[in-house]
Amino acid sequence: MGIFSKRDLGVPRFHSCPVALIAVAAVFWPYETALGEYVTEGFAEPYRTVQVASPEPGIVAEVHVREGSRVAKGDLLVELDTGTLEIALAIAKTRRDATGRQRAAHAELTLRAQRRAKLEELLAKGNASLEEVDRAIADEEIAAATLASVEEDRQANALEVDRIAEQIDRLRVRAPLDGRVTRVLREPSEHLSLSQPGVVTLVQLNPLRVVMFAPIVRIEAIQEKEKVTVRFTDLSRDVDGTVEYISPVSDAQSGTVEVHIVVPNGDESIRGGSRCSVRWAGDRAKNADDTGS
Repeated sequence: MGIFSKRDLGVPRFHSCPVALIAVAAVFWPYETALGEYVTEGFAEPYRTVQVASPEPGIVAEVHVREGSRVAKGDLLVELDTGTLEIALAIAKTRRDATGRQRAAHAELTLRAQRRAKLEELLAKGNASLEEVDRAIADEEIAAATLASVEEDRQANALEVDRIAEQIDRLRVRAPLDGRVTRVLREPSEHLSLSQPGVVTLVQLNPLRVVMFAPIVRIEAIQEKEKVTVRFTDLSRDVDGTVEYISPVSDAQSGTVEVHIVVPNGDESIRGGSRCSVRWAGDRAKNADDTGS
């Protein structure tokens, strides 16, 4: 087998491609080795890039990270001013913990129940009227309803405490994943609006995603979840990876299909943007050709 020609790969000649596409083809063009393997080249990028945003508008009070900081999921990144809400929370807690109205309502219910019981005894002896007993029963029911209303108010006050505490927590922006901070977008005293809520750009470097472009005529030889060895050119280092994604759409101009490979990067020694390549077995490529023919 010889070197693939552009005609073999089903790719238009260079003179029919725009200048920008020529540059891409020169960098990532797949080629065949003397051993019958074919090689695709690509680059590493963060597995995820997230612009972390505040769910609420407000004034930035404190920034807890800087560019380059390592963060774990849940770490505090930025705090917005919570002064007014802290006061509201203190008031709500006072209302929740207040027991005076509840004790008074409970005492009133006890008194009304005792009076109703005595009137029922007197009614049995002929010393009280039925109207007095009925009135005592109604007074007891009113006292019970008053006590229930007070207890419901305390439950509502407890929920109000939870609501304000949740609102305060929403003003504390936390990391949604393990990663590195690449940009801090706000400084203390700056205002965050609903239209511009971003505070930090965060990248996930473990694992890394390798992006490369395989020729259309060879793509059937590549399978998702397939184990491959990725060679990082700048580091002279081989890392085992897994094919995560094969694009269902091919690029008609370059004659290639985008392929994503996930590689572990626990020590984050491989930087995003690093050049890399994968050698695909020649017999597999040959079988793919035979199947296609």
